[in-house]
Amino acid sequence: MTRLRLTLIAAIAVLSVAVAAGARPTGEEPAPIAPSPSPVAAVPTRPEQPLTPLTCDARVPGTDRIAYAAVLSPDQSLVALATDEGRVGGLTKVAPDLEKRRIQLFDRTSHELTDLTRGAAPIVWSPDGTRVAFFEPQGGGVQVSTDLIVYDVISRRELTRVRPEPFNPAARVGWRGDELLYQVASTLRGWSPRGDRAVLHFEGAPDVLVSADGEAVAAATFGAYSHATELSIFDVATGRRELLRDVWRYAWSPAGHRLLVSYLDRSEIRDEDGAVRSYDYPLHHWAWQWSVDGRRPVFAEPGPVQPATESIGPLRSFITIDRKPAGLALPYAVATGALTRDHQLVGTYGDGWGPRTFALYDCHEAAPPSAERPATQTLYYPETTERWAADRSGSLPPRWREWLGQDLADAGLHPRGLELVRPIPNLGPPAQTCSAGVPCPNGFVLAITVPYGERERGFARCFQRGDGVTYIPAASLAGLPQANCIAL
Repeated sequence: MTRLRLTLIAAIAVLSVAVAAGARPTGEEPAPIAPSPSPVAAVPTRPEQPLTPLTCDARVPGTDRIAYAAVLSPDQSLVALATDEGRVGGLTKVAPDLEKRRIQLFDRTSHELTDLTRGAAPIVWSPDGTRVAFFEPQGGGVQVSTDLIVYDVISRRELTRVRPEPFNPAARVGWRGDELLYQVASTLRGWSPRGDRAVLHFEGAPDVLVSADGEAVAAATFGAYSHATELSIFDVATGRRELLRDVWRYAWSPAGHRLLVSYLDRSEIRDEDGAVRSYDYPLHHWAWQWSVDGRRPVFAEPGPVQPATESIGPLRSFITIDRKPAGLALPYAVATGALTRDHQLVGTYGDGWGPRTFALYDCHEAAPPSAERPATQTLYYPETTERWAADRSGSLPPRWREWLGQDLADAGLHPRGLELVRPIPNLGPPAQTCSAGVPCPNGFVLAITVPYGERERGFARCFQRGDGVTYIPAASLAGLPQANCIAL
């Protein structure tokens, strides 16, 4: 059945390539793109149907295998896996056998596994499902630029190799029809059966992320706290550019080129038709998942601290971007996942101890039990050099409440309780945190109790979760700024 399906896909692909070849000439090298206020790829979007309630809690027997990526084919019949046949589990570090790093196809119906060739993640399917692009595997140590391989799954042969620069372990490449888009320094290039061409030029060498349909790219320049000081959104067809500033997190939808954007104090969904919907809620601490249609993001609410040994079993519920129940429950262990139209969860899973594992989960149409949300949440902040901070004896300046209250109000936080606590056990700061240029923690932590709806604003401002004074995240004790937050 798998070979018949791929043969039919190949016939469709030949027709689509012929049409595309007459419709899109390669052209000359494009000129640098000037900023434009025009919306990116303003095309109509379809009305959205209500989300189907799903609970994914039945792991399909016999589908487990070590895999670092699991990517659905466009028709959702196959899953492309990046496996390691030389790894058997555990944390033992051994020199990798690159010949055992494989790209394999898993048939969701028959559960048959087909080995293609040597390769590694990330993996990207062409829209017609006849080709996959993946990387040449690397050994241990620093990862450098390596070949991006285009492979024909019908004829079982390699078509070409290109080399993106710089190498990025995340999926920064994508397909636009039969053209594979990839970055080489300040240029976005495209490979197709008609040749290789320059598509767009950028200023400098930004971090480039291609949308799922290849119609748009996001080019980011990063600043302090690992957020994008400038995020340029390009329409690939016209070269139009839209500039966003001070973006903290962003992601393309798996279908089309809807963009999810989070700032320090709010979030946006930017549609293909140019519409922008803003939500007064930042998304700094979220694990997110896309709905079955690949269009709507849903978010796992931060729950209590979950020990790694218990994280494989329990489910966690998701909410929509406007903080309503999404009717979706997935295992805690999901690292990457995609929901299929016939209601399976395809993804990779991790328990924090061994390598990632691929498996299928069956989902049934039932909403998870709705848990009553607490009215408040206590968050913790490592005091170091703020004007209201305690000294190493725990003494606070006379005006600390006034100063702290102003700083919290400026951050949009309205605490219902303030307390200075010393974590138990008090392990003390590592010696290196007191070196030149790095604040030396005083051993005390500020605990604030805020309305439940203000948790994300707290996370954006370097506050951490914990379970009372007996546990404060280790990063808090170190007194170092977090990659996804900003100090008060």
